[in-house]
Amino acid sequence: MFQQKIKIHIPKWLLNVAIVFFIVAFVFISTYLTFEKIYQNKIYPGVWIGEINLKGKTAEQAKDIINKQVNDISQSGIVFHYQKKQTAITPTIASADGSFAYQIISFDAEKSVNQAYSFGRDNAFFSNLKNKIGALIYRRAVNLSFAMNEKEIKNILIKNFLIFETPAKNAELIFDNQNNFIIKEEKLGKIINYEKAIKLLGVNLLNLNNSPIELYTKTDYPQIYKKDCLNIDAKAKQILSLAPFTLIYGNNKFAIKKNQLSNWLGLKINQETDNQNKISVS
Repeated sequence: MFQQKIKIHIPKWLLNVAIVFFIVAFVFISTYLTFEKIYQNKIYPGVWIGEINLKGKTAEQAKDIINKQVNDISQSGIVFHYQKKQTAITPTIASADGSFAYQIISFDAEKSVNQAYSFGRDNAFFSNLKNKIGALIYRRAVNLSFAMNEKEIKNILIKNFLIFETPAKNAELIFDNQNNFIIKEEKLGKIINYEKAIKLLGVNLLNLNNSPIELYTKTDYPQIYKKDCLNIDAKAKQILSLAPFTLIYGNNKFAIKKNQLSNWLGLKINQETDNQNKISVS
């Protein structure tokens, strides 16, 4: 009894594909293993903190670099300027009496460097691979970890740049020489945009950048407008007609005359209504 040999015919194109696949796989694995050996215990390429490229740095080297930049900012501060006036804000400032110093800006270089070092290492294999390839093509920015006392920073800026501000003025109730009430028109004002300044400061700190920050102004709007003061003069006259009268507090009596009462009357926003009568006399 004869056994029939079965010949398996493999198409040439499939064989070529298999050869190419194994060559590509071999090159990829060799390249990957070499890459991992080069960057063992080092930060991968494409990882930045602010404007600092940390490629190939160990965690300790990266901390030294970041701390140097932080020290530069601590020494020189970040300058804010408007027109010819400027002031520098440093992370640590002295108290009003100079008896102690306290921080208004603090940095955590270790936390930021740990995040940079962990990039490409802290997920599953394929996620890490994707991140490492992405960082080689596109810069991977790790935010510098910092905190700032926005309230204190704003107070410092106000103290130094308040002279450039012209606050808005509300419409006013005026008692004129003819014993009539008139409404003096409101005025727009101009103030420093401190909120924008603090946001720009945050951007600088994220990038470990101590370049100067220009301050900008914004329009300050009044709360009370003349157009909203409907029939206010009539209401003011009605209140004024109550004078003269006497106020009694305990055993004390106070005679209130018309001219005194007229000086007391002013405009206020009526919080209880959204109708036309949103301005009232007080």
